[in-house]
Amino acid sequence: MMDSAIQHQLAESQIAAGGPAKMALALLESLSDPVYAIDRQWRITFANDAYARHKQMTKAALTGQHLWDVVHPGQRPRLEAAFQRVMDTGVADAFILDSLVHTGRWLDVRVFPVFDGAAILFRDITRRVSAERALATSEEHLRRALDGALMGDWSWNAQTDQMTFSDRALLLYGLGPEGQGITREALRRLLLHPDDLLAVKTAAERALADQIQYDVDYRVRVADGWRWMRVMGGPHIVDGQLLGMHGLVQDIHDRKLANERLREEIEERERSQQRQTLLIHELNHRVKNILAMVQAIAMQTLSPHQTMESARIALDQRLLALARAHDVLTRESWEGAELSDIITDAVAPHESEPGARVRLTGPRARLEPKMAVSLAMALHELATNAVKYGALSTPEGWVEVAWTTARAKNGLDLRLTWSERGGPAVRKPERTGFGTRLITRSLAAELGSAELSYAEDGVRCQIAVVLPR
Repeated sequence: MMDSAIQHQLAESQIAAGGPAKMALALLESLSDPVYAIDRQWRITFANDAYARHKQMTKAALTGQHLWDVVHPGQRPRLEAAFQRVMDTGVADAFILDSLVHTGRWLDVRVFPVFDGAAILFRDITRRVSAERALATSEEHLRRALDGALMGDWSWNAQTDQMTFSDRALLLYGLGPEGQGITREALRRLLLHPDDLLAVKTAAERALADQIQYDVDYRVRVADGWRWMRVMGGPHIVDGQLLGMHGLVQDIHDRKLANERLREEIEERERSQQRQTLLIHELNHRVKNILAMVQAIAMQTLSPHQTMESARIALDQRLLALARAHDVLTRESWEGAELSDIITDAVAPHESEPGARVRLTGPRARLEPKMAVSLAMALHELATNAVKYGALSTPEGWVEVAWTTARAKNGLDLRLTWSERGGPAVRKPERTGFGTRLITRSLAAELGSAELSYAEDGVRCQIAVVLPR
């Protein structure tokens, strides 16, 4: 350690410049941060109270010390280079130095020229460094999370209407670096699907007006078409003044399509269940109707006026007629049947070939299932009666079935006429049989009206029905 005479000589040499130097030293002394100065021989020429406390030495003991006897050896390379550069150039330097004396602490170091040497001021910035590192780590974690979720961040400047994007956001929007600074309106015109533009504008405007967050899905233009994006954002307001908006954008295209497919599958499953339920109800209804019809046919057929054998044959034929009518409807999935098909199948057992003895004339007309079965049973009874007693009982006889349609208020007005020709002379039966009752009562009640007439030249039946549109 240098003696007091040398220390005094060094101190005197630094204040020889007079008043300004004294003021500078006084200023350095007043600082709460540690400060010391050295000359070109690396001797400490000044130390303030804060530095003395830092080193746990008196200022007198520090003054005149060789710098490298005082500082930690590990700091010499960095400090020596900085001091030398400042003394050579006269330009101040600044850097951050980790403390080797107090592990885990950081110092903000400022080196500046003073008199014929240099001075150093340092400040403990451990809290600031720790906070900056924590922030950097948090931002890195956020960036990784955003990248993992295919999300980018963006901001909008309310004053300039310009947008800034993260790298991921630029990638999602298909923009290059030149996309930075694009105006919000230009971005919307360039990328947004026209059908989504109004929803996006409305959501953003409501968020600004109500100072709330918004969340909206929309499609953006990409090289191969359109992709679904989700944008979330909210206003950035400071002291009541709107500065802009910040938000995130996420690619949800695959998830959106998957959700749409799932929704379609669920809707189709629900429709299928509804169809199944409807079919079960329809089946129950049809079975009940069929059983009721079979019961009615059986009761009317098994009358005391017929022998058991003739009743068995009649019942068999009527059940077959009912089955043929059902066959026609089954081919059409029970959605209805063409009138010509109903007639053809009903008279088929009595024809050697279609149209040989029963001639059909009329336009296309479609009947509902219940109406088709009732008409088929009536035609079967007419044909059976014609074979037994009427036109089809002789080789020369034949039957004309003609119908017309006309528009009516509630649907289509169908008028069908069964006319027998060339058969034996007709007499009105003394007893009303099953066929007559079926046509004049049951058929009329279900369809509209049915009239039987027994002209001498042949039986005629006129049926009027209104077909729903």
